[in-house]
Amino acid sequence: MNLFGGVRLVFRSFGYLSKNKMKTTYLWMLLIAIAYYVLSFLGLKQFVDSGVGWLEMCLVSFDMLEWVSSTILFLSSVVVWFAGFVILRLISGTMLLVLYSPLLSSLAHKVMTIEEGSPPRTLSLFRSVLRAVPFSLWNMVLLLFFTILILILHLIPVIRFVAPVLLILVNSYYFAVSMVDYSLELKGFSGKESRRFMSRNKMGICGIGLPFSLLLMVPFVGVYMSLLVVPATVIAGVKMVLGSEELGVSHL
Repeated sequence: MNLFGGVRLVFRSFGYLSKNKMKTTYLWMLLIAIAYYVLSFLGLKQFVDSGVGWLEMCLVSFDMLEWVSSTILFLSSVVVWFAGFVILRLISGTMLLVLYSPLLSSLAHKVMTIEEGSPPRTLSLFRSVLRAVPFSLWNMVLLLFFTILILILHLIPVIRFVAPVLLILVNSYYFAVSMVDYSLELKGFSGKESRRFMSRNKMGICGIGLPFSLLLMVPFVGVYMSLLVVPATVIAGVKMVLGSEELGVSHL
């Protein structure tokens, strides 16, 4: 499968969601996201309150004027809140994908059952999460490594013009790898076998992850808009795995 074939597979998968009454996946994703952001906000508030309280105790010993002390406390809380929101914004996409792991694994199981006419092997929730979370985190580490490498290569005049394209393709690949792995796990692939399959189908994998990466580039709301294509990407992954089997493509 080539790059554009992967992209087409994702867009066709949106219709698959409606046809097979799987739109409730978005509802569960929304509920998980709301719970995540509420708990994150409460945790951040607790952290800020504790930090400001500790700083207030320290300022008492300096015998400052009240307005000076109040100004320092106010500015400190503003800085910490801002830093907290920035960090939350940076990690929220990855954290939500990790939290979505059981839901997306279940979605892949349903799609594979429909496509094959019988359910694939059943995986326990614990086992599924135990594989998905480290797999996603390792992909995030590799993505960070290659992102830094491409940014360094960007300093070379000749490569400067292709660096943005490489960055998009790398981001697309490592996102799609996590989504396609749900299907490969159901087919009995080990982590090593899964990565071997990915490496032999790089362009198709990149195509499946490309819509996500392009939406991620939208300013301010990109991280949230990109999540809308996650279920379609999982379905596209199932279609790709089953399609490669039908064509007799060697996975191992």
